[in-house]
Amino acid sequence: LAGGLLVWYWVRPPAADPLYGRISEFISSNAVDQWHRRENDIQSFLEHHSDDPRAGELREYLEEIDLDRLGRRLTRGARRQAGRANLGAIEHAYLEAIALVESDPEAATRRLQAILDLYGHQVDSRDRRQLITLVERRLEMLKRRFDQTAEATLPVLLERLELAEELSKSD
Repeated sequence: LAGGLLVWYWVRPPAADPLYGRISEFISSNAVDQWHRRENDIQSFLEHHSDDPRAGELREYLEEIDLDRLGRRLTRGARRQAGRANLGAIEHAYLEAIALVESDPEAATRRLQAILDLYGHQVDSRDRRQLITLVERRLEMLKRRFDQTAEATLPVLLERLELAEELSKSD
């Protein structure tokens, strides 16, 4: 009997609250590219607690992990010449846009938006839907970055404008 209880203790599904706590704490303190470290916990939660109200949020985390994985796979494939030859038009356009993120984020934003405008309505497969979602997420990320930059630089610009106005009055 004691052996049976011991086996049951080790094979029982993890309790929802501690498992969710472990997942959400990790996810809130790490970037999306690190979330895959909790993928097994997320899948375990969804497998054993699919009716829990927090399951929808965890499904979204899994989708983000899948999108991050897709983005990495595309980028790795693009580094190989043979891998680039097997890519479709959307994948090529995405990689060209992403290559511009650091050097010309505004051009990257325009290109990502163009991908959505051209291909966003032609979602005929799960893979295409996932790729379009990846483009949407990257575009959202860039727009948030622009907003944060604008928010940080606006007070400095206003201060400089006031100083320039004062200097022009004194001339």
